[in-house]
Amino acid sequence: LRNAYDNTIGYTKAMRQNKKTIEHLKNNPNSNKKVVYLMHGVAQNEGSQWRLAEQLQKEGYLVYHLSADHTESREKVSKKAFKQIDDFHKEAKIKNPANRNDHFSGHSSGADAGIFMAGDEKIRKVGIKHIQARAPVPFGLKFDNLGQRLLAMVVDVKHDDVKNSIIAKKNAIEMAKRKPFVPVFVVAGDHDDLAVPKGTAYPHADKHFVIKDKNSTHFGTSGGQKDMNLVFAHLHQYFEDHGKRKVKDTRSMRHVKFQA
Repeated sequence: LRNAYDNTIGYTKAMRQNKKTIEHLKNNPNSNKKVVYLMHGVAQNEGSQWRLAEQLQKEGYLVYHLSADHTESREKVSKKAFKQIDDFHKEAKIKNPANRNDHFSGHSSGADAGIFMAGDEKIRKVGIKHIQARAPVPFGLKFDNLGQRLLAMVVDVKHDDVKNSIIAKKNAIEMAKRKPFVPVFVVAGDHDDLAVPKGTAYPHADKHFVIKDKNSTHFGTSGGQKDMNLVFAHLHQYFEDHGKRKVKDTRSMRHVKFQA
């Protein structure tokens, strides 16, 4: 039911949020407010992120929703996302976007796209300085639990099924080789049965977080759960404070308990 609401009424709310951001930047060319670009996961549209966007606005950020067709390759999704950002810059009359200090936050397949985008030098040219990857599966899924098998029954998983898909295996190799040009912060949910914390590990990430709260399901981290959204919004400030500090052993998971 929430998906149906978000993909219809929520979509309208998201488009209004985009318009509000464009109008703010056009009317305030010297604004120092940062933009957080939001990307939804598979089988969703921009509307799935409107609640998270609302929380980010309360924290003082501007928001801009990006559209994605996650049945396409990560490379295609990435190119189309950069095109949307370029178009946004033109519409908002942003000059010298490379000098901006904006963020990206994606969920699930949208998080995978964000990690892929971080490996493209263009990420700096569009002014994105940090990537928040919520519940990503950068090296695909093996579909060895019930939640993952149920997902495979309703969506196209050729880009993630590393057991059976040559495309997914090539994706995993490509993701391992690509090194990000900007800091990547991975956020996993301890109660997520789809993107299990172990499966979210990304060796080039600056930090990994595992949220222990009971709401940290795949559904909870997707942008619709109030307490989780507060955590994600506050983490952006953490990125601001720690984004330039590298962690020596980026392979280790950092378990952090967030109180709701």
